[in-house]
Amino acid sequence: MRIFCALLLISFSVMADIRLKNSVVIESSRIRLSDFFENLPQSMEDKELLDAPKVGETLILPYVWLKEFGENLGLSWAPHIGDKIIFTRAKKEYDKKDIEGFVSRKLQEDGEVRDFQISLNHSPLLELPTGDDVRMELDHIQKDAESEKFRATLKIYERETFKREYALDGKFQLVIQVPVLSIAKHAGEEIKLDDLDWRKVPISGVSHLIATHQDQVIGFVPSNYPLKPGEFIKKHEIKRPILVSKNSEVNLVIKTPQLMLSTKGKALDDGVFGSAIRVMNTDSKKIIQGTVKSTGLVEVMMPMSSVVLGQVSP
Repeated sequence: MRIFCALLLISFSVMADIRLKNSVVIESSRIRLSDFFENLPQSMEDKELLDAPKVGETLILPYVWLKEFGENLGLSWAPHIGDKIIFTRAKKEYDKKDIEGFVSRKLQEDGEVRDFQISLNHSPLLELPTGDDVRMELDHIQKDAESEKFRATLKIYERETFKREYALDGKFQLVIQVPVLSIAKHAGEEIKLDDLDWRKVPISGVSHLIATHQDQVIGFVPSNYPLKPGEFIKKHEIKRPILVSKNSEVNLVIKTPQLMLSTKGKALDDGVFGSAIRVMNTDSKKIIQGTVKSTGLVEVMMPMSSVVLGQVSP
C-alpha cells in the first residue's frame, strides 16, 4: 500500500474541512482520492490511488491503514480510532433479454441482418462492473439463413484486457411491423392512423388472416365485436363502414370524357367505399350502376353518347 502513496506528491495545506466517507460504491475500475473524502479541492478529486474491488468483493480499509495513508500524504487530517472505509464495486446485471438486445444491436450495426428478432437458446446471467472501461464484444458470428440459426462468442473486456467469454446460440427470425390498436374500438367506431401502434413479429408466425398493413385497417370499423388494444387485428373482425344505405337518397355525379353532371338518385343497395351499387335516377327513373365515393355520394362513369340534354339514357 506504500507504493501508491509514494507516487502522490500532493500538498494538503488547507484540508480542515475534509471528511472521510464511510461506505462507497465505486463506478469505475480505479479508486480515486474523491472516493475517500468529501470536500476535496476539485483539482485533487480525480487522483487515482487503487484498483477497485471486483464485483461481489469488498475492500475494507481499517484505522491503521488510514492513519498511515494520511501520514504518507502529509494530510492535516487523521482518522479517529475505529474509523474505516468500505469499498464495493457497482455492478449491472444482464439477463437473457438484455443479451438478446445486445446481440440484435451488434448484428444491425455490422449490417449482418436488417430487421430481425433474436431468440437465444440459453444465456448466462452476467454481473458486470459498471464504467466506460468495461465492454462486451460479439465475435465468431456464424449464421445459417435457411435454418435461421446462429452461433457467436460473447467476450468481456475490462480496461481493454480480455477477461472471459461465453458461447451463444439461438435463432434470428426476420420480422415485420404489424398494426395493433392502441385503444379499444367498438361497433361503428372508425379506425384512424392515430389509433394504431406497431408490433414486431416473426414473418413465419404471421397468419394470412391478420392485417399486416395500415391500409388494411384505416377507415374500417369492427364487424361484430369490440376490438381490444394490443391484439392482432384479424381481417374478418373489421369491415368497411356503410357510406350509402339501401333506399337512401344519394347525390349522383355522372361523368363522361367531356362533361360532369350532378343529380339526385336513390340507392338500391348498401355500399361501402369503392363498392359498385345500383342507383335509380330520380328524374328518369332509370337504374344505373355507380361507385360509392363517400357518404351519400355515388359516381357514375358513362360514355358521351349516353348523356342527352342532362338525362341519363340506358
